[in-house]
Amino acid sequence: MAKVVKKKSSGYADVKVKRASSSTDSEKTTVDLVIETSIALQKVVTDLAVNMKKLSLEVSEMLELFKEATKSIDSEKADDEIRKSDIDELKSRLDELTEQNKVIAKGILLLESSISPKEKYPAY
Repeated sequence: MAKVVKKKSSGYADVKVKRASSSTDSEKTTVDLVIETSIALQKVVTDLAVNMKKLSLEVSEMLELFKEATKSIDSEKADDEIRKSDIDELKSRLDELTEQNKVIAKGILLLESSISPKEKYPAY
């Protein structure tokens, strides 16, 4: 602490500041240093909290992106399974049509063989 001492000389008041002992100065500088360090630490903690909040939001967005990707992949798998079942169904229908065509072809051949040679189609 500083002490103000007033001294009279030639009608004017001279003001002299008397400094406290050196131990008080070192205590003051230590207290000032602790206060400054505390303020700096508070700023760093505040910045850290802000950055952690930003990081948390970004991680949340990334998690949502992964969820959407998973849904998309699942729907593609479902589409592939649907396509496979559609293909299997079409394949079985084509097999049935092939068998029907074979039966029809045999029937046509039997009809043709039953027709007399006179009634056959003329040769070109």
